[in-house]
Amino acid sequence: MILAAIISGGMTTLCRWLDSRYGPGSFAAMFMTDGYLDPDSLDLAS
Repeated sequence: MILAAIISGGMTTLCRWLDSRYGPGSFAAMFMTDGYLDPDSLDLAS
């Protein structure tokens, strides 16, 4: 399922499956870095 999502570029099915299996926010917790959603980590000055 992960490979199919990567190839197709459609992450919706993968996100839904992960959320139903492991709980809300599972995709972000597994595949995104800690600073991805942290506004303080963004350098907006450049």
